[in-house]
Amino acid sequence: MDDLRAFIAVTLPTEVRQLLHGFQAKLTTAGTPVKWVETENLHLTLVFLGTIGQDRVPAILDAMRTAAAGTSAFTAKVSGLGVFPNPHKTQVVWAGLTEGGEALANLQRKLAAKLMPLGFKPDSRPFRPHLTLGRVRDRASSAEREALGRAVAALDSGGGRSFGVEALHLIRSQLNRDGPVYTVIGSVPLR
Repeated sequence: MDDLRAFIAVTLPTEVRQLLHGFQAKLTTAGTPVKWVETENLHLTLVFLGTIGQDRVPAILDAMRTAAAGTSAFTAKVSGLGVFPNPHKTQVVWAGLTEGGEALANLQRKLAAKLMPLGFKPDSRPFRPHLTLGRVRDRASSAEREALGRAVAALDSGGGRSFGVEALHLIRSQLNRDGPVYTVIGSVPLR
């Protein structure tokens, strides 16, 4: 059986992806070399699984179902922009959440706990719900990274946009020259 790269995520409705694309377009004026996430690929990762055998998919979906049990659908709100690790050394540009972050963190903890018996180690970093908009390319200078950090801080992200978190999705990531192609290979609804 073929192996596949996979992650568990919350997908976003079109209007939220379009809002985020607008932020990306405004930030390109900073001139920093960034690999922006394609609009259709914008999502909120809960757990990155890495390379897995296709034979593990049923057990992963079972773990997702167990983790989702007892969790009702909820609303999250995209609002605010930021960078990792800091504005002087920008590596990642992200959009934050002003609502739903605690519910997402609880769901992520449940997922991590249910995946541990399957051999998936939890991430050592604390989970911070965010939507990755782009990653600064290695060739970017310190000045370019700092300019992007300033541009992110100056950009008015408006009042944000709410969306429903109604399901968890197991997504396959196929890497190619033009960027990753994401395919949902299984979904688990929240109550």
